[in-house]
Amino acid sequence: MLSWFIYLWSSHKQIIGPCDEKWSAAVIIDGHKKCRCRVCRYKDVEVKTDEFDKLVIGCCRSPMYRSHYCSLHRDQQLPAETSISASNGYRTRFKERKSPCKSGSKKQQNIGFRAISYRTSKARSDAYIHRCSRSFRLIACVTNCCVFVSFGEILRSETLREILHLLFSTIRVADNLPPAGCYDDGCYLVQYLHNHIRKDLVATDAATVLSNVKFSVGRTHFKNHVGEWCLAHMNPDDNKLLDEMNTEAAEQNFSWLKNYSSIITVLGWRRAPVFLLLLFHMKNLALCHVRPNRVFDIIMSMSNEQIFDRLKQLGCNPPTINENNRMYGLAMIYNFELELNSDVDDMVFDDQDMEQKLLCKEQQRKID
Repeated sequence: MLSWFIYLWSSHKQIIGPCDEKWSAAVIIDGHKKCRCRVCRYKDVEVKTDEFDKLVIGCCRSPMYRSHYCSLHRDQQLPAETSISASNGYRTRFKERKSPCKSGSKKQQNIGFRAISYRTSKARSDAYIHRCSRSFRLIACVTNCCVFVSFGEILRSETLREILHLLFSTIRVADNLPPAGCYDDGCYLVQYLHNHIRKDLVATDAATVLSNVKFSVGRTHFKNHVGEWCLAHMNPDDNKLLDEMNTEAAEQNFSWLKNYSSIITVLGWRRAPVFLLLLFHMKNLALCHVRPNRVFDIIMSMSNEQIFDRLKQLGCNPPTINENNRMYGLAMIYNFELELNSDVDDMVFDDQDMEQKLLCKEQQRKID
């Protein structure tokens, strides 16, 4: 579902129509801390991507009842944590809140569900990461015309590798990215990308596309950057691609999103992403003045080159796509997407059956 969302809204000029004269001329990346869901405390999940041989992220699952860990990682729970029930923990916090602090003593900070401070030393930061029981923040890619293009949840910490992984995944689906970008820590992002590409970061097509994007720091955050390199290379006023661009589009959308924070924070790990996807989709439709019941024929709008590239991304070895085998290629993509987005085997049709369905659909579209 997220792949379809990214493809639709990254190409909404061709599929829906441009929302204004300077549609999608820049992508703004920002984080939002108001919608932090409860997640498992296990933070050492390793994944392998096309760009990174080893990427350490946190577990995305919701914890079990009266536990800080999910069903997969409940063996990681410490005996001290197991012996303390939720009600006992609440009573302890209630007593600490009622008793006044003694003079000269500092009130200890609870770094569990309410932990939000990042101003710590390296050791304190590691302890914070491993004891935090909520996701760190929502990260989103928004165009300068305030359209949500992609989003993800930072589960361990807002590391550059996780943000780069989100951008690489977005580029693989969208095939491209706007020529200009804004990020509040864009200086670290650009330096990390250019220093590590072709070393411990594989130079894939997505990484090459991202390295050609002209990044700057947002106008709101640039006043806090005092380094010589930042002042010389990351000033948004020196980036001609950002002239008359709304670099605060992500923050404006997040000010709207915080109205739903009380709903999102109590949703489980399966429901929260679906709720956010539907919410962002409805927001984009309202922005583009499109009815919610409009049907988008996304898969039929793919060009032959896009079909070929998508089949290669899915691990196939496709022949050259032309008008004779176009429908069969679309059927293979459709079935692959169903397998990736569903656990129900009955929903996956045979490629020949799906080809016939798409042919009938194409003939009906030509008649209409």
